[in-house]
Amino acid sequence: GAAAAAVQLVAALGFAVGADVSSGLRVGSSSGSGVLHHLDNLLLADDNDSWWIKLQPDVIVQIGPRVTSKRVNQFMEWSAMRGTPWCFVHPGPERHDANHLVNCQLSMTPQQLLQIVMIGSSWQQSHGSSSRGYTDLLNRLDEVASLQIDASLAAISQLSEMAVARQLSDQIPAGSGLFLGNSMPIRDMDMYAGSRRLCNPVAAADVAVTTITPNAAAAATSPSSSGDPGASSSSLGSGSSSSRSAGPRSEISTTGSLPETIVGVPVAANRGASGIDGVLSTAAGFASGLKRPVTLIIGDLSFLHDVNGLSLLRAGEMSPPLTVVLINNKGGGIFSFLPVAGAVGREAFERLWGTPQNVDLEGLCRAHGIPHQRVTSSADLSTALTNAWGINRHSVVEVITDRSQNLALHKQLQADVQSAVHKAFDLLTGLLVRDCVWQQQQQQQQQ
Repeated sequence: GAAAAAVQLVAALGFAVGADVSSGLRVGSSSGSGVLHHLDNLLLADDNDSWWIKLQPDVIVQIGPRVTSKRVNQFMEWSAMRGTPWCFVHPGPERHDANHLVNCQLSMTPQQLLQIVMIGSSWQQSHGSSSRGYTDLLNRLDEVASLQIDASLAAISQLSEMAVARQLSDQIPAGSGLFLGNSMPIRDMDMYAGSRRLCNPVAAADVAVTTITPNAAAAATSPSSSGDPGASSSSLGSGSSSSRSAGPRSEISTTGSLPETIVGVPVAANRGASGIDGVLSTAAGFASGLKRPVTLIIGDLSFLHDVNGLSLLRAGEMSPPLTVVLINNKGGGIFSFLPVAGAVGREAFERLWGTPQNVDLEGLCRAHGIPHQRVTSSADLSTALTNAWGINRHSVVEVITDRSQNLALHKQLQADVQSAVHKAFDLLTGLLVRDCVWQQQQQQQQQ
């Protein structure tokens, strides 16, 4: 499939690859896929220009349509406006380029692109050089971001929506599928899904001790375990052509077939007529077509917009089971992140945008004969997910979170990650300069 071809392109080109959560490369996969799990987090900055210039690639190869992350899209556009060539690969003729910054559009599948790249694989072998190039740098920063996310989430006493996304992505069973609800669920999954198993635990631990806040230092030395024709990913070429690293080469097949532990489980999402309509029913259809169990993560308002989907589940007990992870924050959480939250009074905001609801969701499930569990802590969530996946039938896991604290928790986590990544960048680039000076001195002594 497209996801497998994208993984193989990584091995062939040695590019850093930022994978959108809907690509299927980040949930249920190991670090063997070689993708960045937290590209959005790596781009966090108080001043985008001064930080992004340090991460600007030589070339961008976008595979599939527009990615979920607004920040990643902005970074690609920012880079293109400053001279970075941008190649867009998609089977159809659509541009998916609102600002017309793409330099080259290839109307082909990722598998076809892989075939072309492999013809020129000898070029890649002859042009790979330093092991501490752009790709290696971003991967190490990604490891630091992952460790900091785990540490910061562990320090939060209450169950947060970011922790739900993180935990779900780590626990989802192999051989299943994932369907992403709109609004905050898909955004949280895109930012926090897929804690990395460290590619180089010793080096990563050395960096982490220096850059991660105190409650993360312990985690640094004990790494946590953890159908896509339109898969979205952005391959970022080296930030400096003289330091590009092709990475370790391996045997590459052009058949587009790789183990699911490398590629990840199939992931899908659907934009409803009003953004959140029909998600529950679409997820049930996704499970039926996929012919495997599927987990849906969805917000409470989106769930209520398609409550008739519960009847569909009751009528389809012979279909593959759908586990619904229902985040109940009693309203629309995403609007707190938008400027309107500070532009109107609290009462008007809640009535028009927050739209709080007090529906008995457990009663709705009971009326439709759908098993229901209610969760208020991370420990309970782990147990509830295991139970839901183990009963082999449709069920709902209702996760209670606090909408009033959601924005502040997101901001604090992002500040923690930004600080750790920026410190790690300074440390890693300092080590790189030191090694370059040492190599020059050795060469001079030999002469």
